[in-house]
Amino acid sequence: MNLKDQIELLNTLIEEGYILDFYQTKKLLYTYGVKKIDVSYIEHREDNSIDKVYGNEDLHKVSLVVRKKSWVKSLPSIYQDNKFLINFLFALQLTQSTQKEIIDNIETLFIPEETVAIDWLFEWFGISFGNYISDNSKRKYLYRLIELHKIRGTKEYLEEIVFILVNRKINIIEFSRYRFEIEIFFENEERDKKDEICQIVSKIIEVEKPAFTFFLGIKNCKNKKKIQDIESPIQQNVIVDSTIEEDKTVDNNEFDEFDEW
Repeated sequence: MNLKDQIELLNTLIEEGYILDFYQTKKLLYTYGVKKIDVSYIEHREDNSIDKVYGNEDLHKVSLVVRKKSWVKSLPSIYQDNKFLINFLFALQLTQSTQKEIIDNIETLFIPEETVAIDWLFEWFGISFGNYISDNSKRKYLYRLIELHKIRGTKEYLEEIVFILVNRKINIIEFSRYRFEIEIFFENEERDKKDEICQIVSKIIEVEKPAFTFFLGIKNCKNKKKIQDIESPIQQNVIVDSTIEEDKTVDNNEFDEFDEW
């Protein structure tokens, strides 16, 4: 049974007089692939039961109209016909219901596709890319976090994470076990965005590369700034100038002591 048929079945049961519990109905809808449930309330003698179900199958979105028993019914009968008091208390009741709904749906904060606190969720894993990465790219990264963590610290990890976050393929050129530079593959129409892409990729590499390695820069970028404004989880004592020209040779004896060690 698809989502559309399920919604029609729920509405039919409501019309026939069945009382559908709000929380049980919500759990049922999530099992059918619903990604978002909006809730509105009406005053009714039945509390926390469903009055109507609306759905958009294409967007996997459902709206529920929930019956709420007014707080005024808990007061002495002399107050229950007071229109002002009925409306006033019901407004307060809806505020409380909204807060309860947020608490009941707290699990959505931990779902990459749905969370509204994407940066907060990133902090749980000690990751910070700043505002230069779109939320959509961050969600893709979180969705594959466990898979990527298994290869973290490798060439494949750096290539994969740059492709996820910036949608660009890179080639990593290693000079030794500790020194490397990268080359970005650009499309012809991207030349006006080249400098911006280079800066973003440089920041990502500096944050995610192994702590004991030295990133020498991007081979096909003309970025004359030093890569020293990156917030890396591990602060290094060496700042590498990214203005290395393509024809500049690298002294292989410079890090011999590290290679031998």
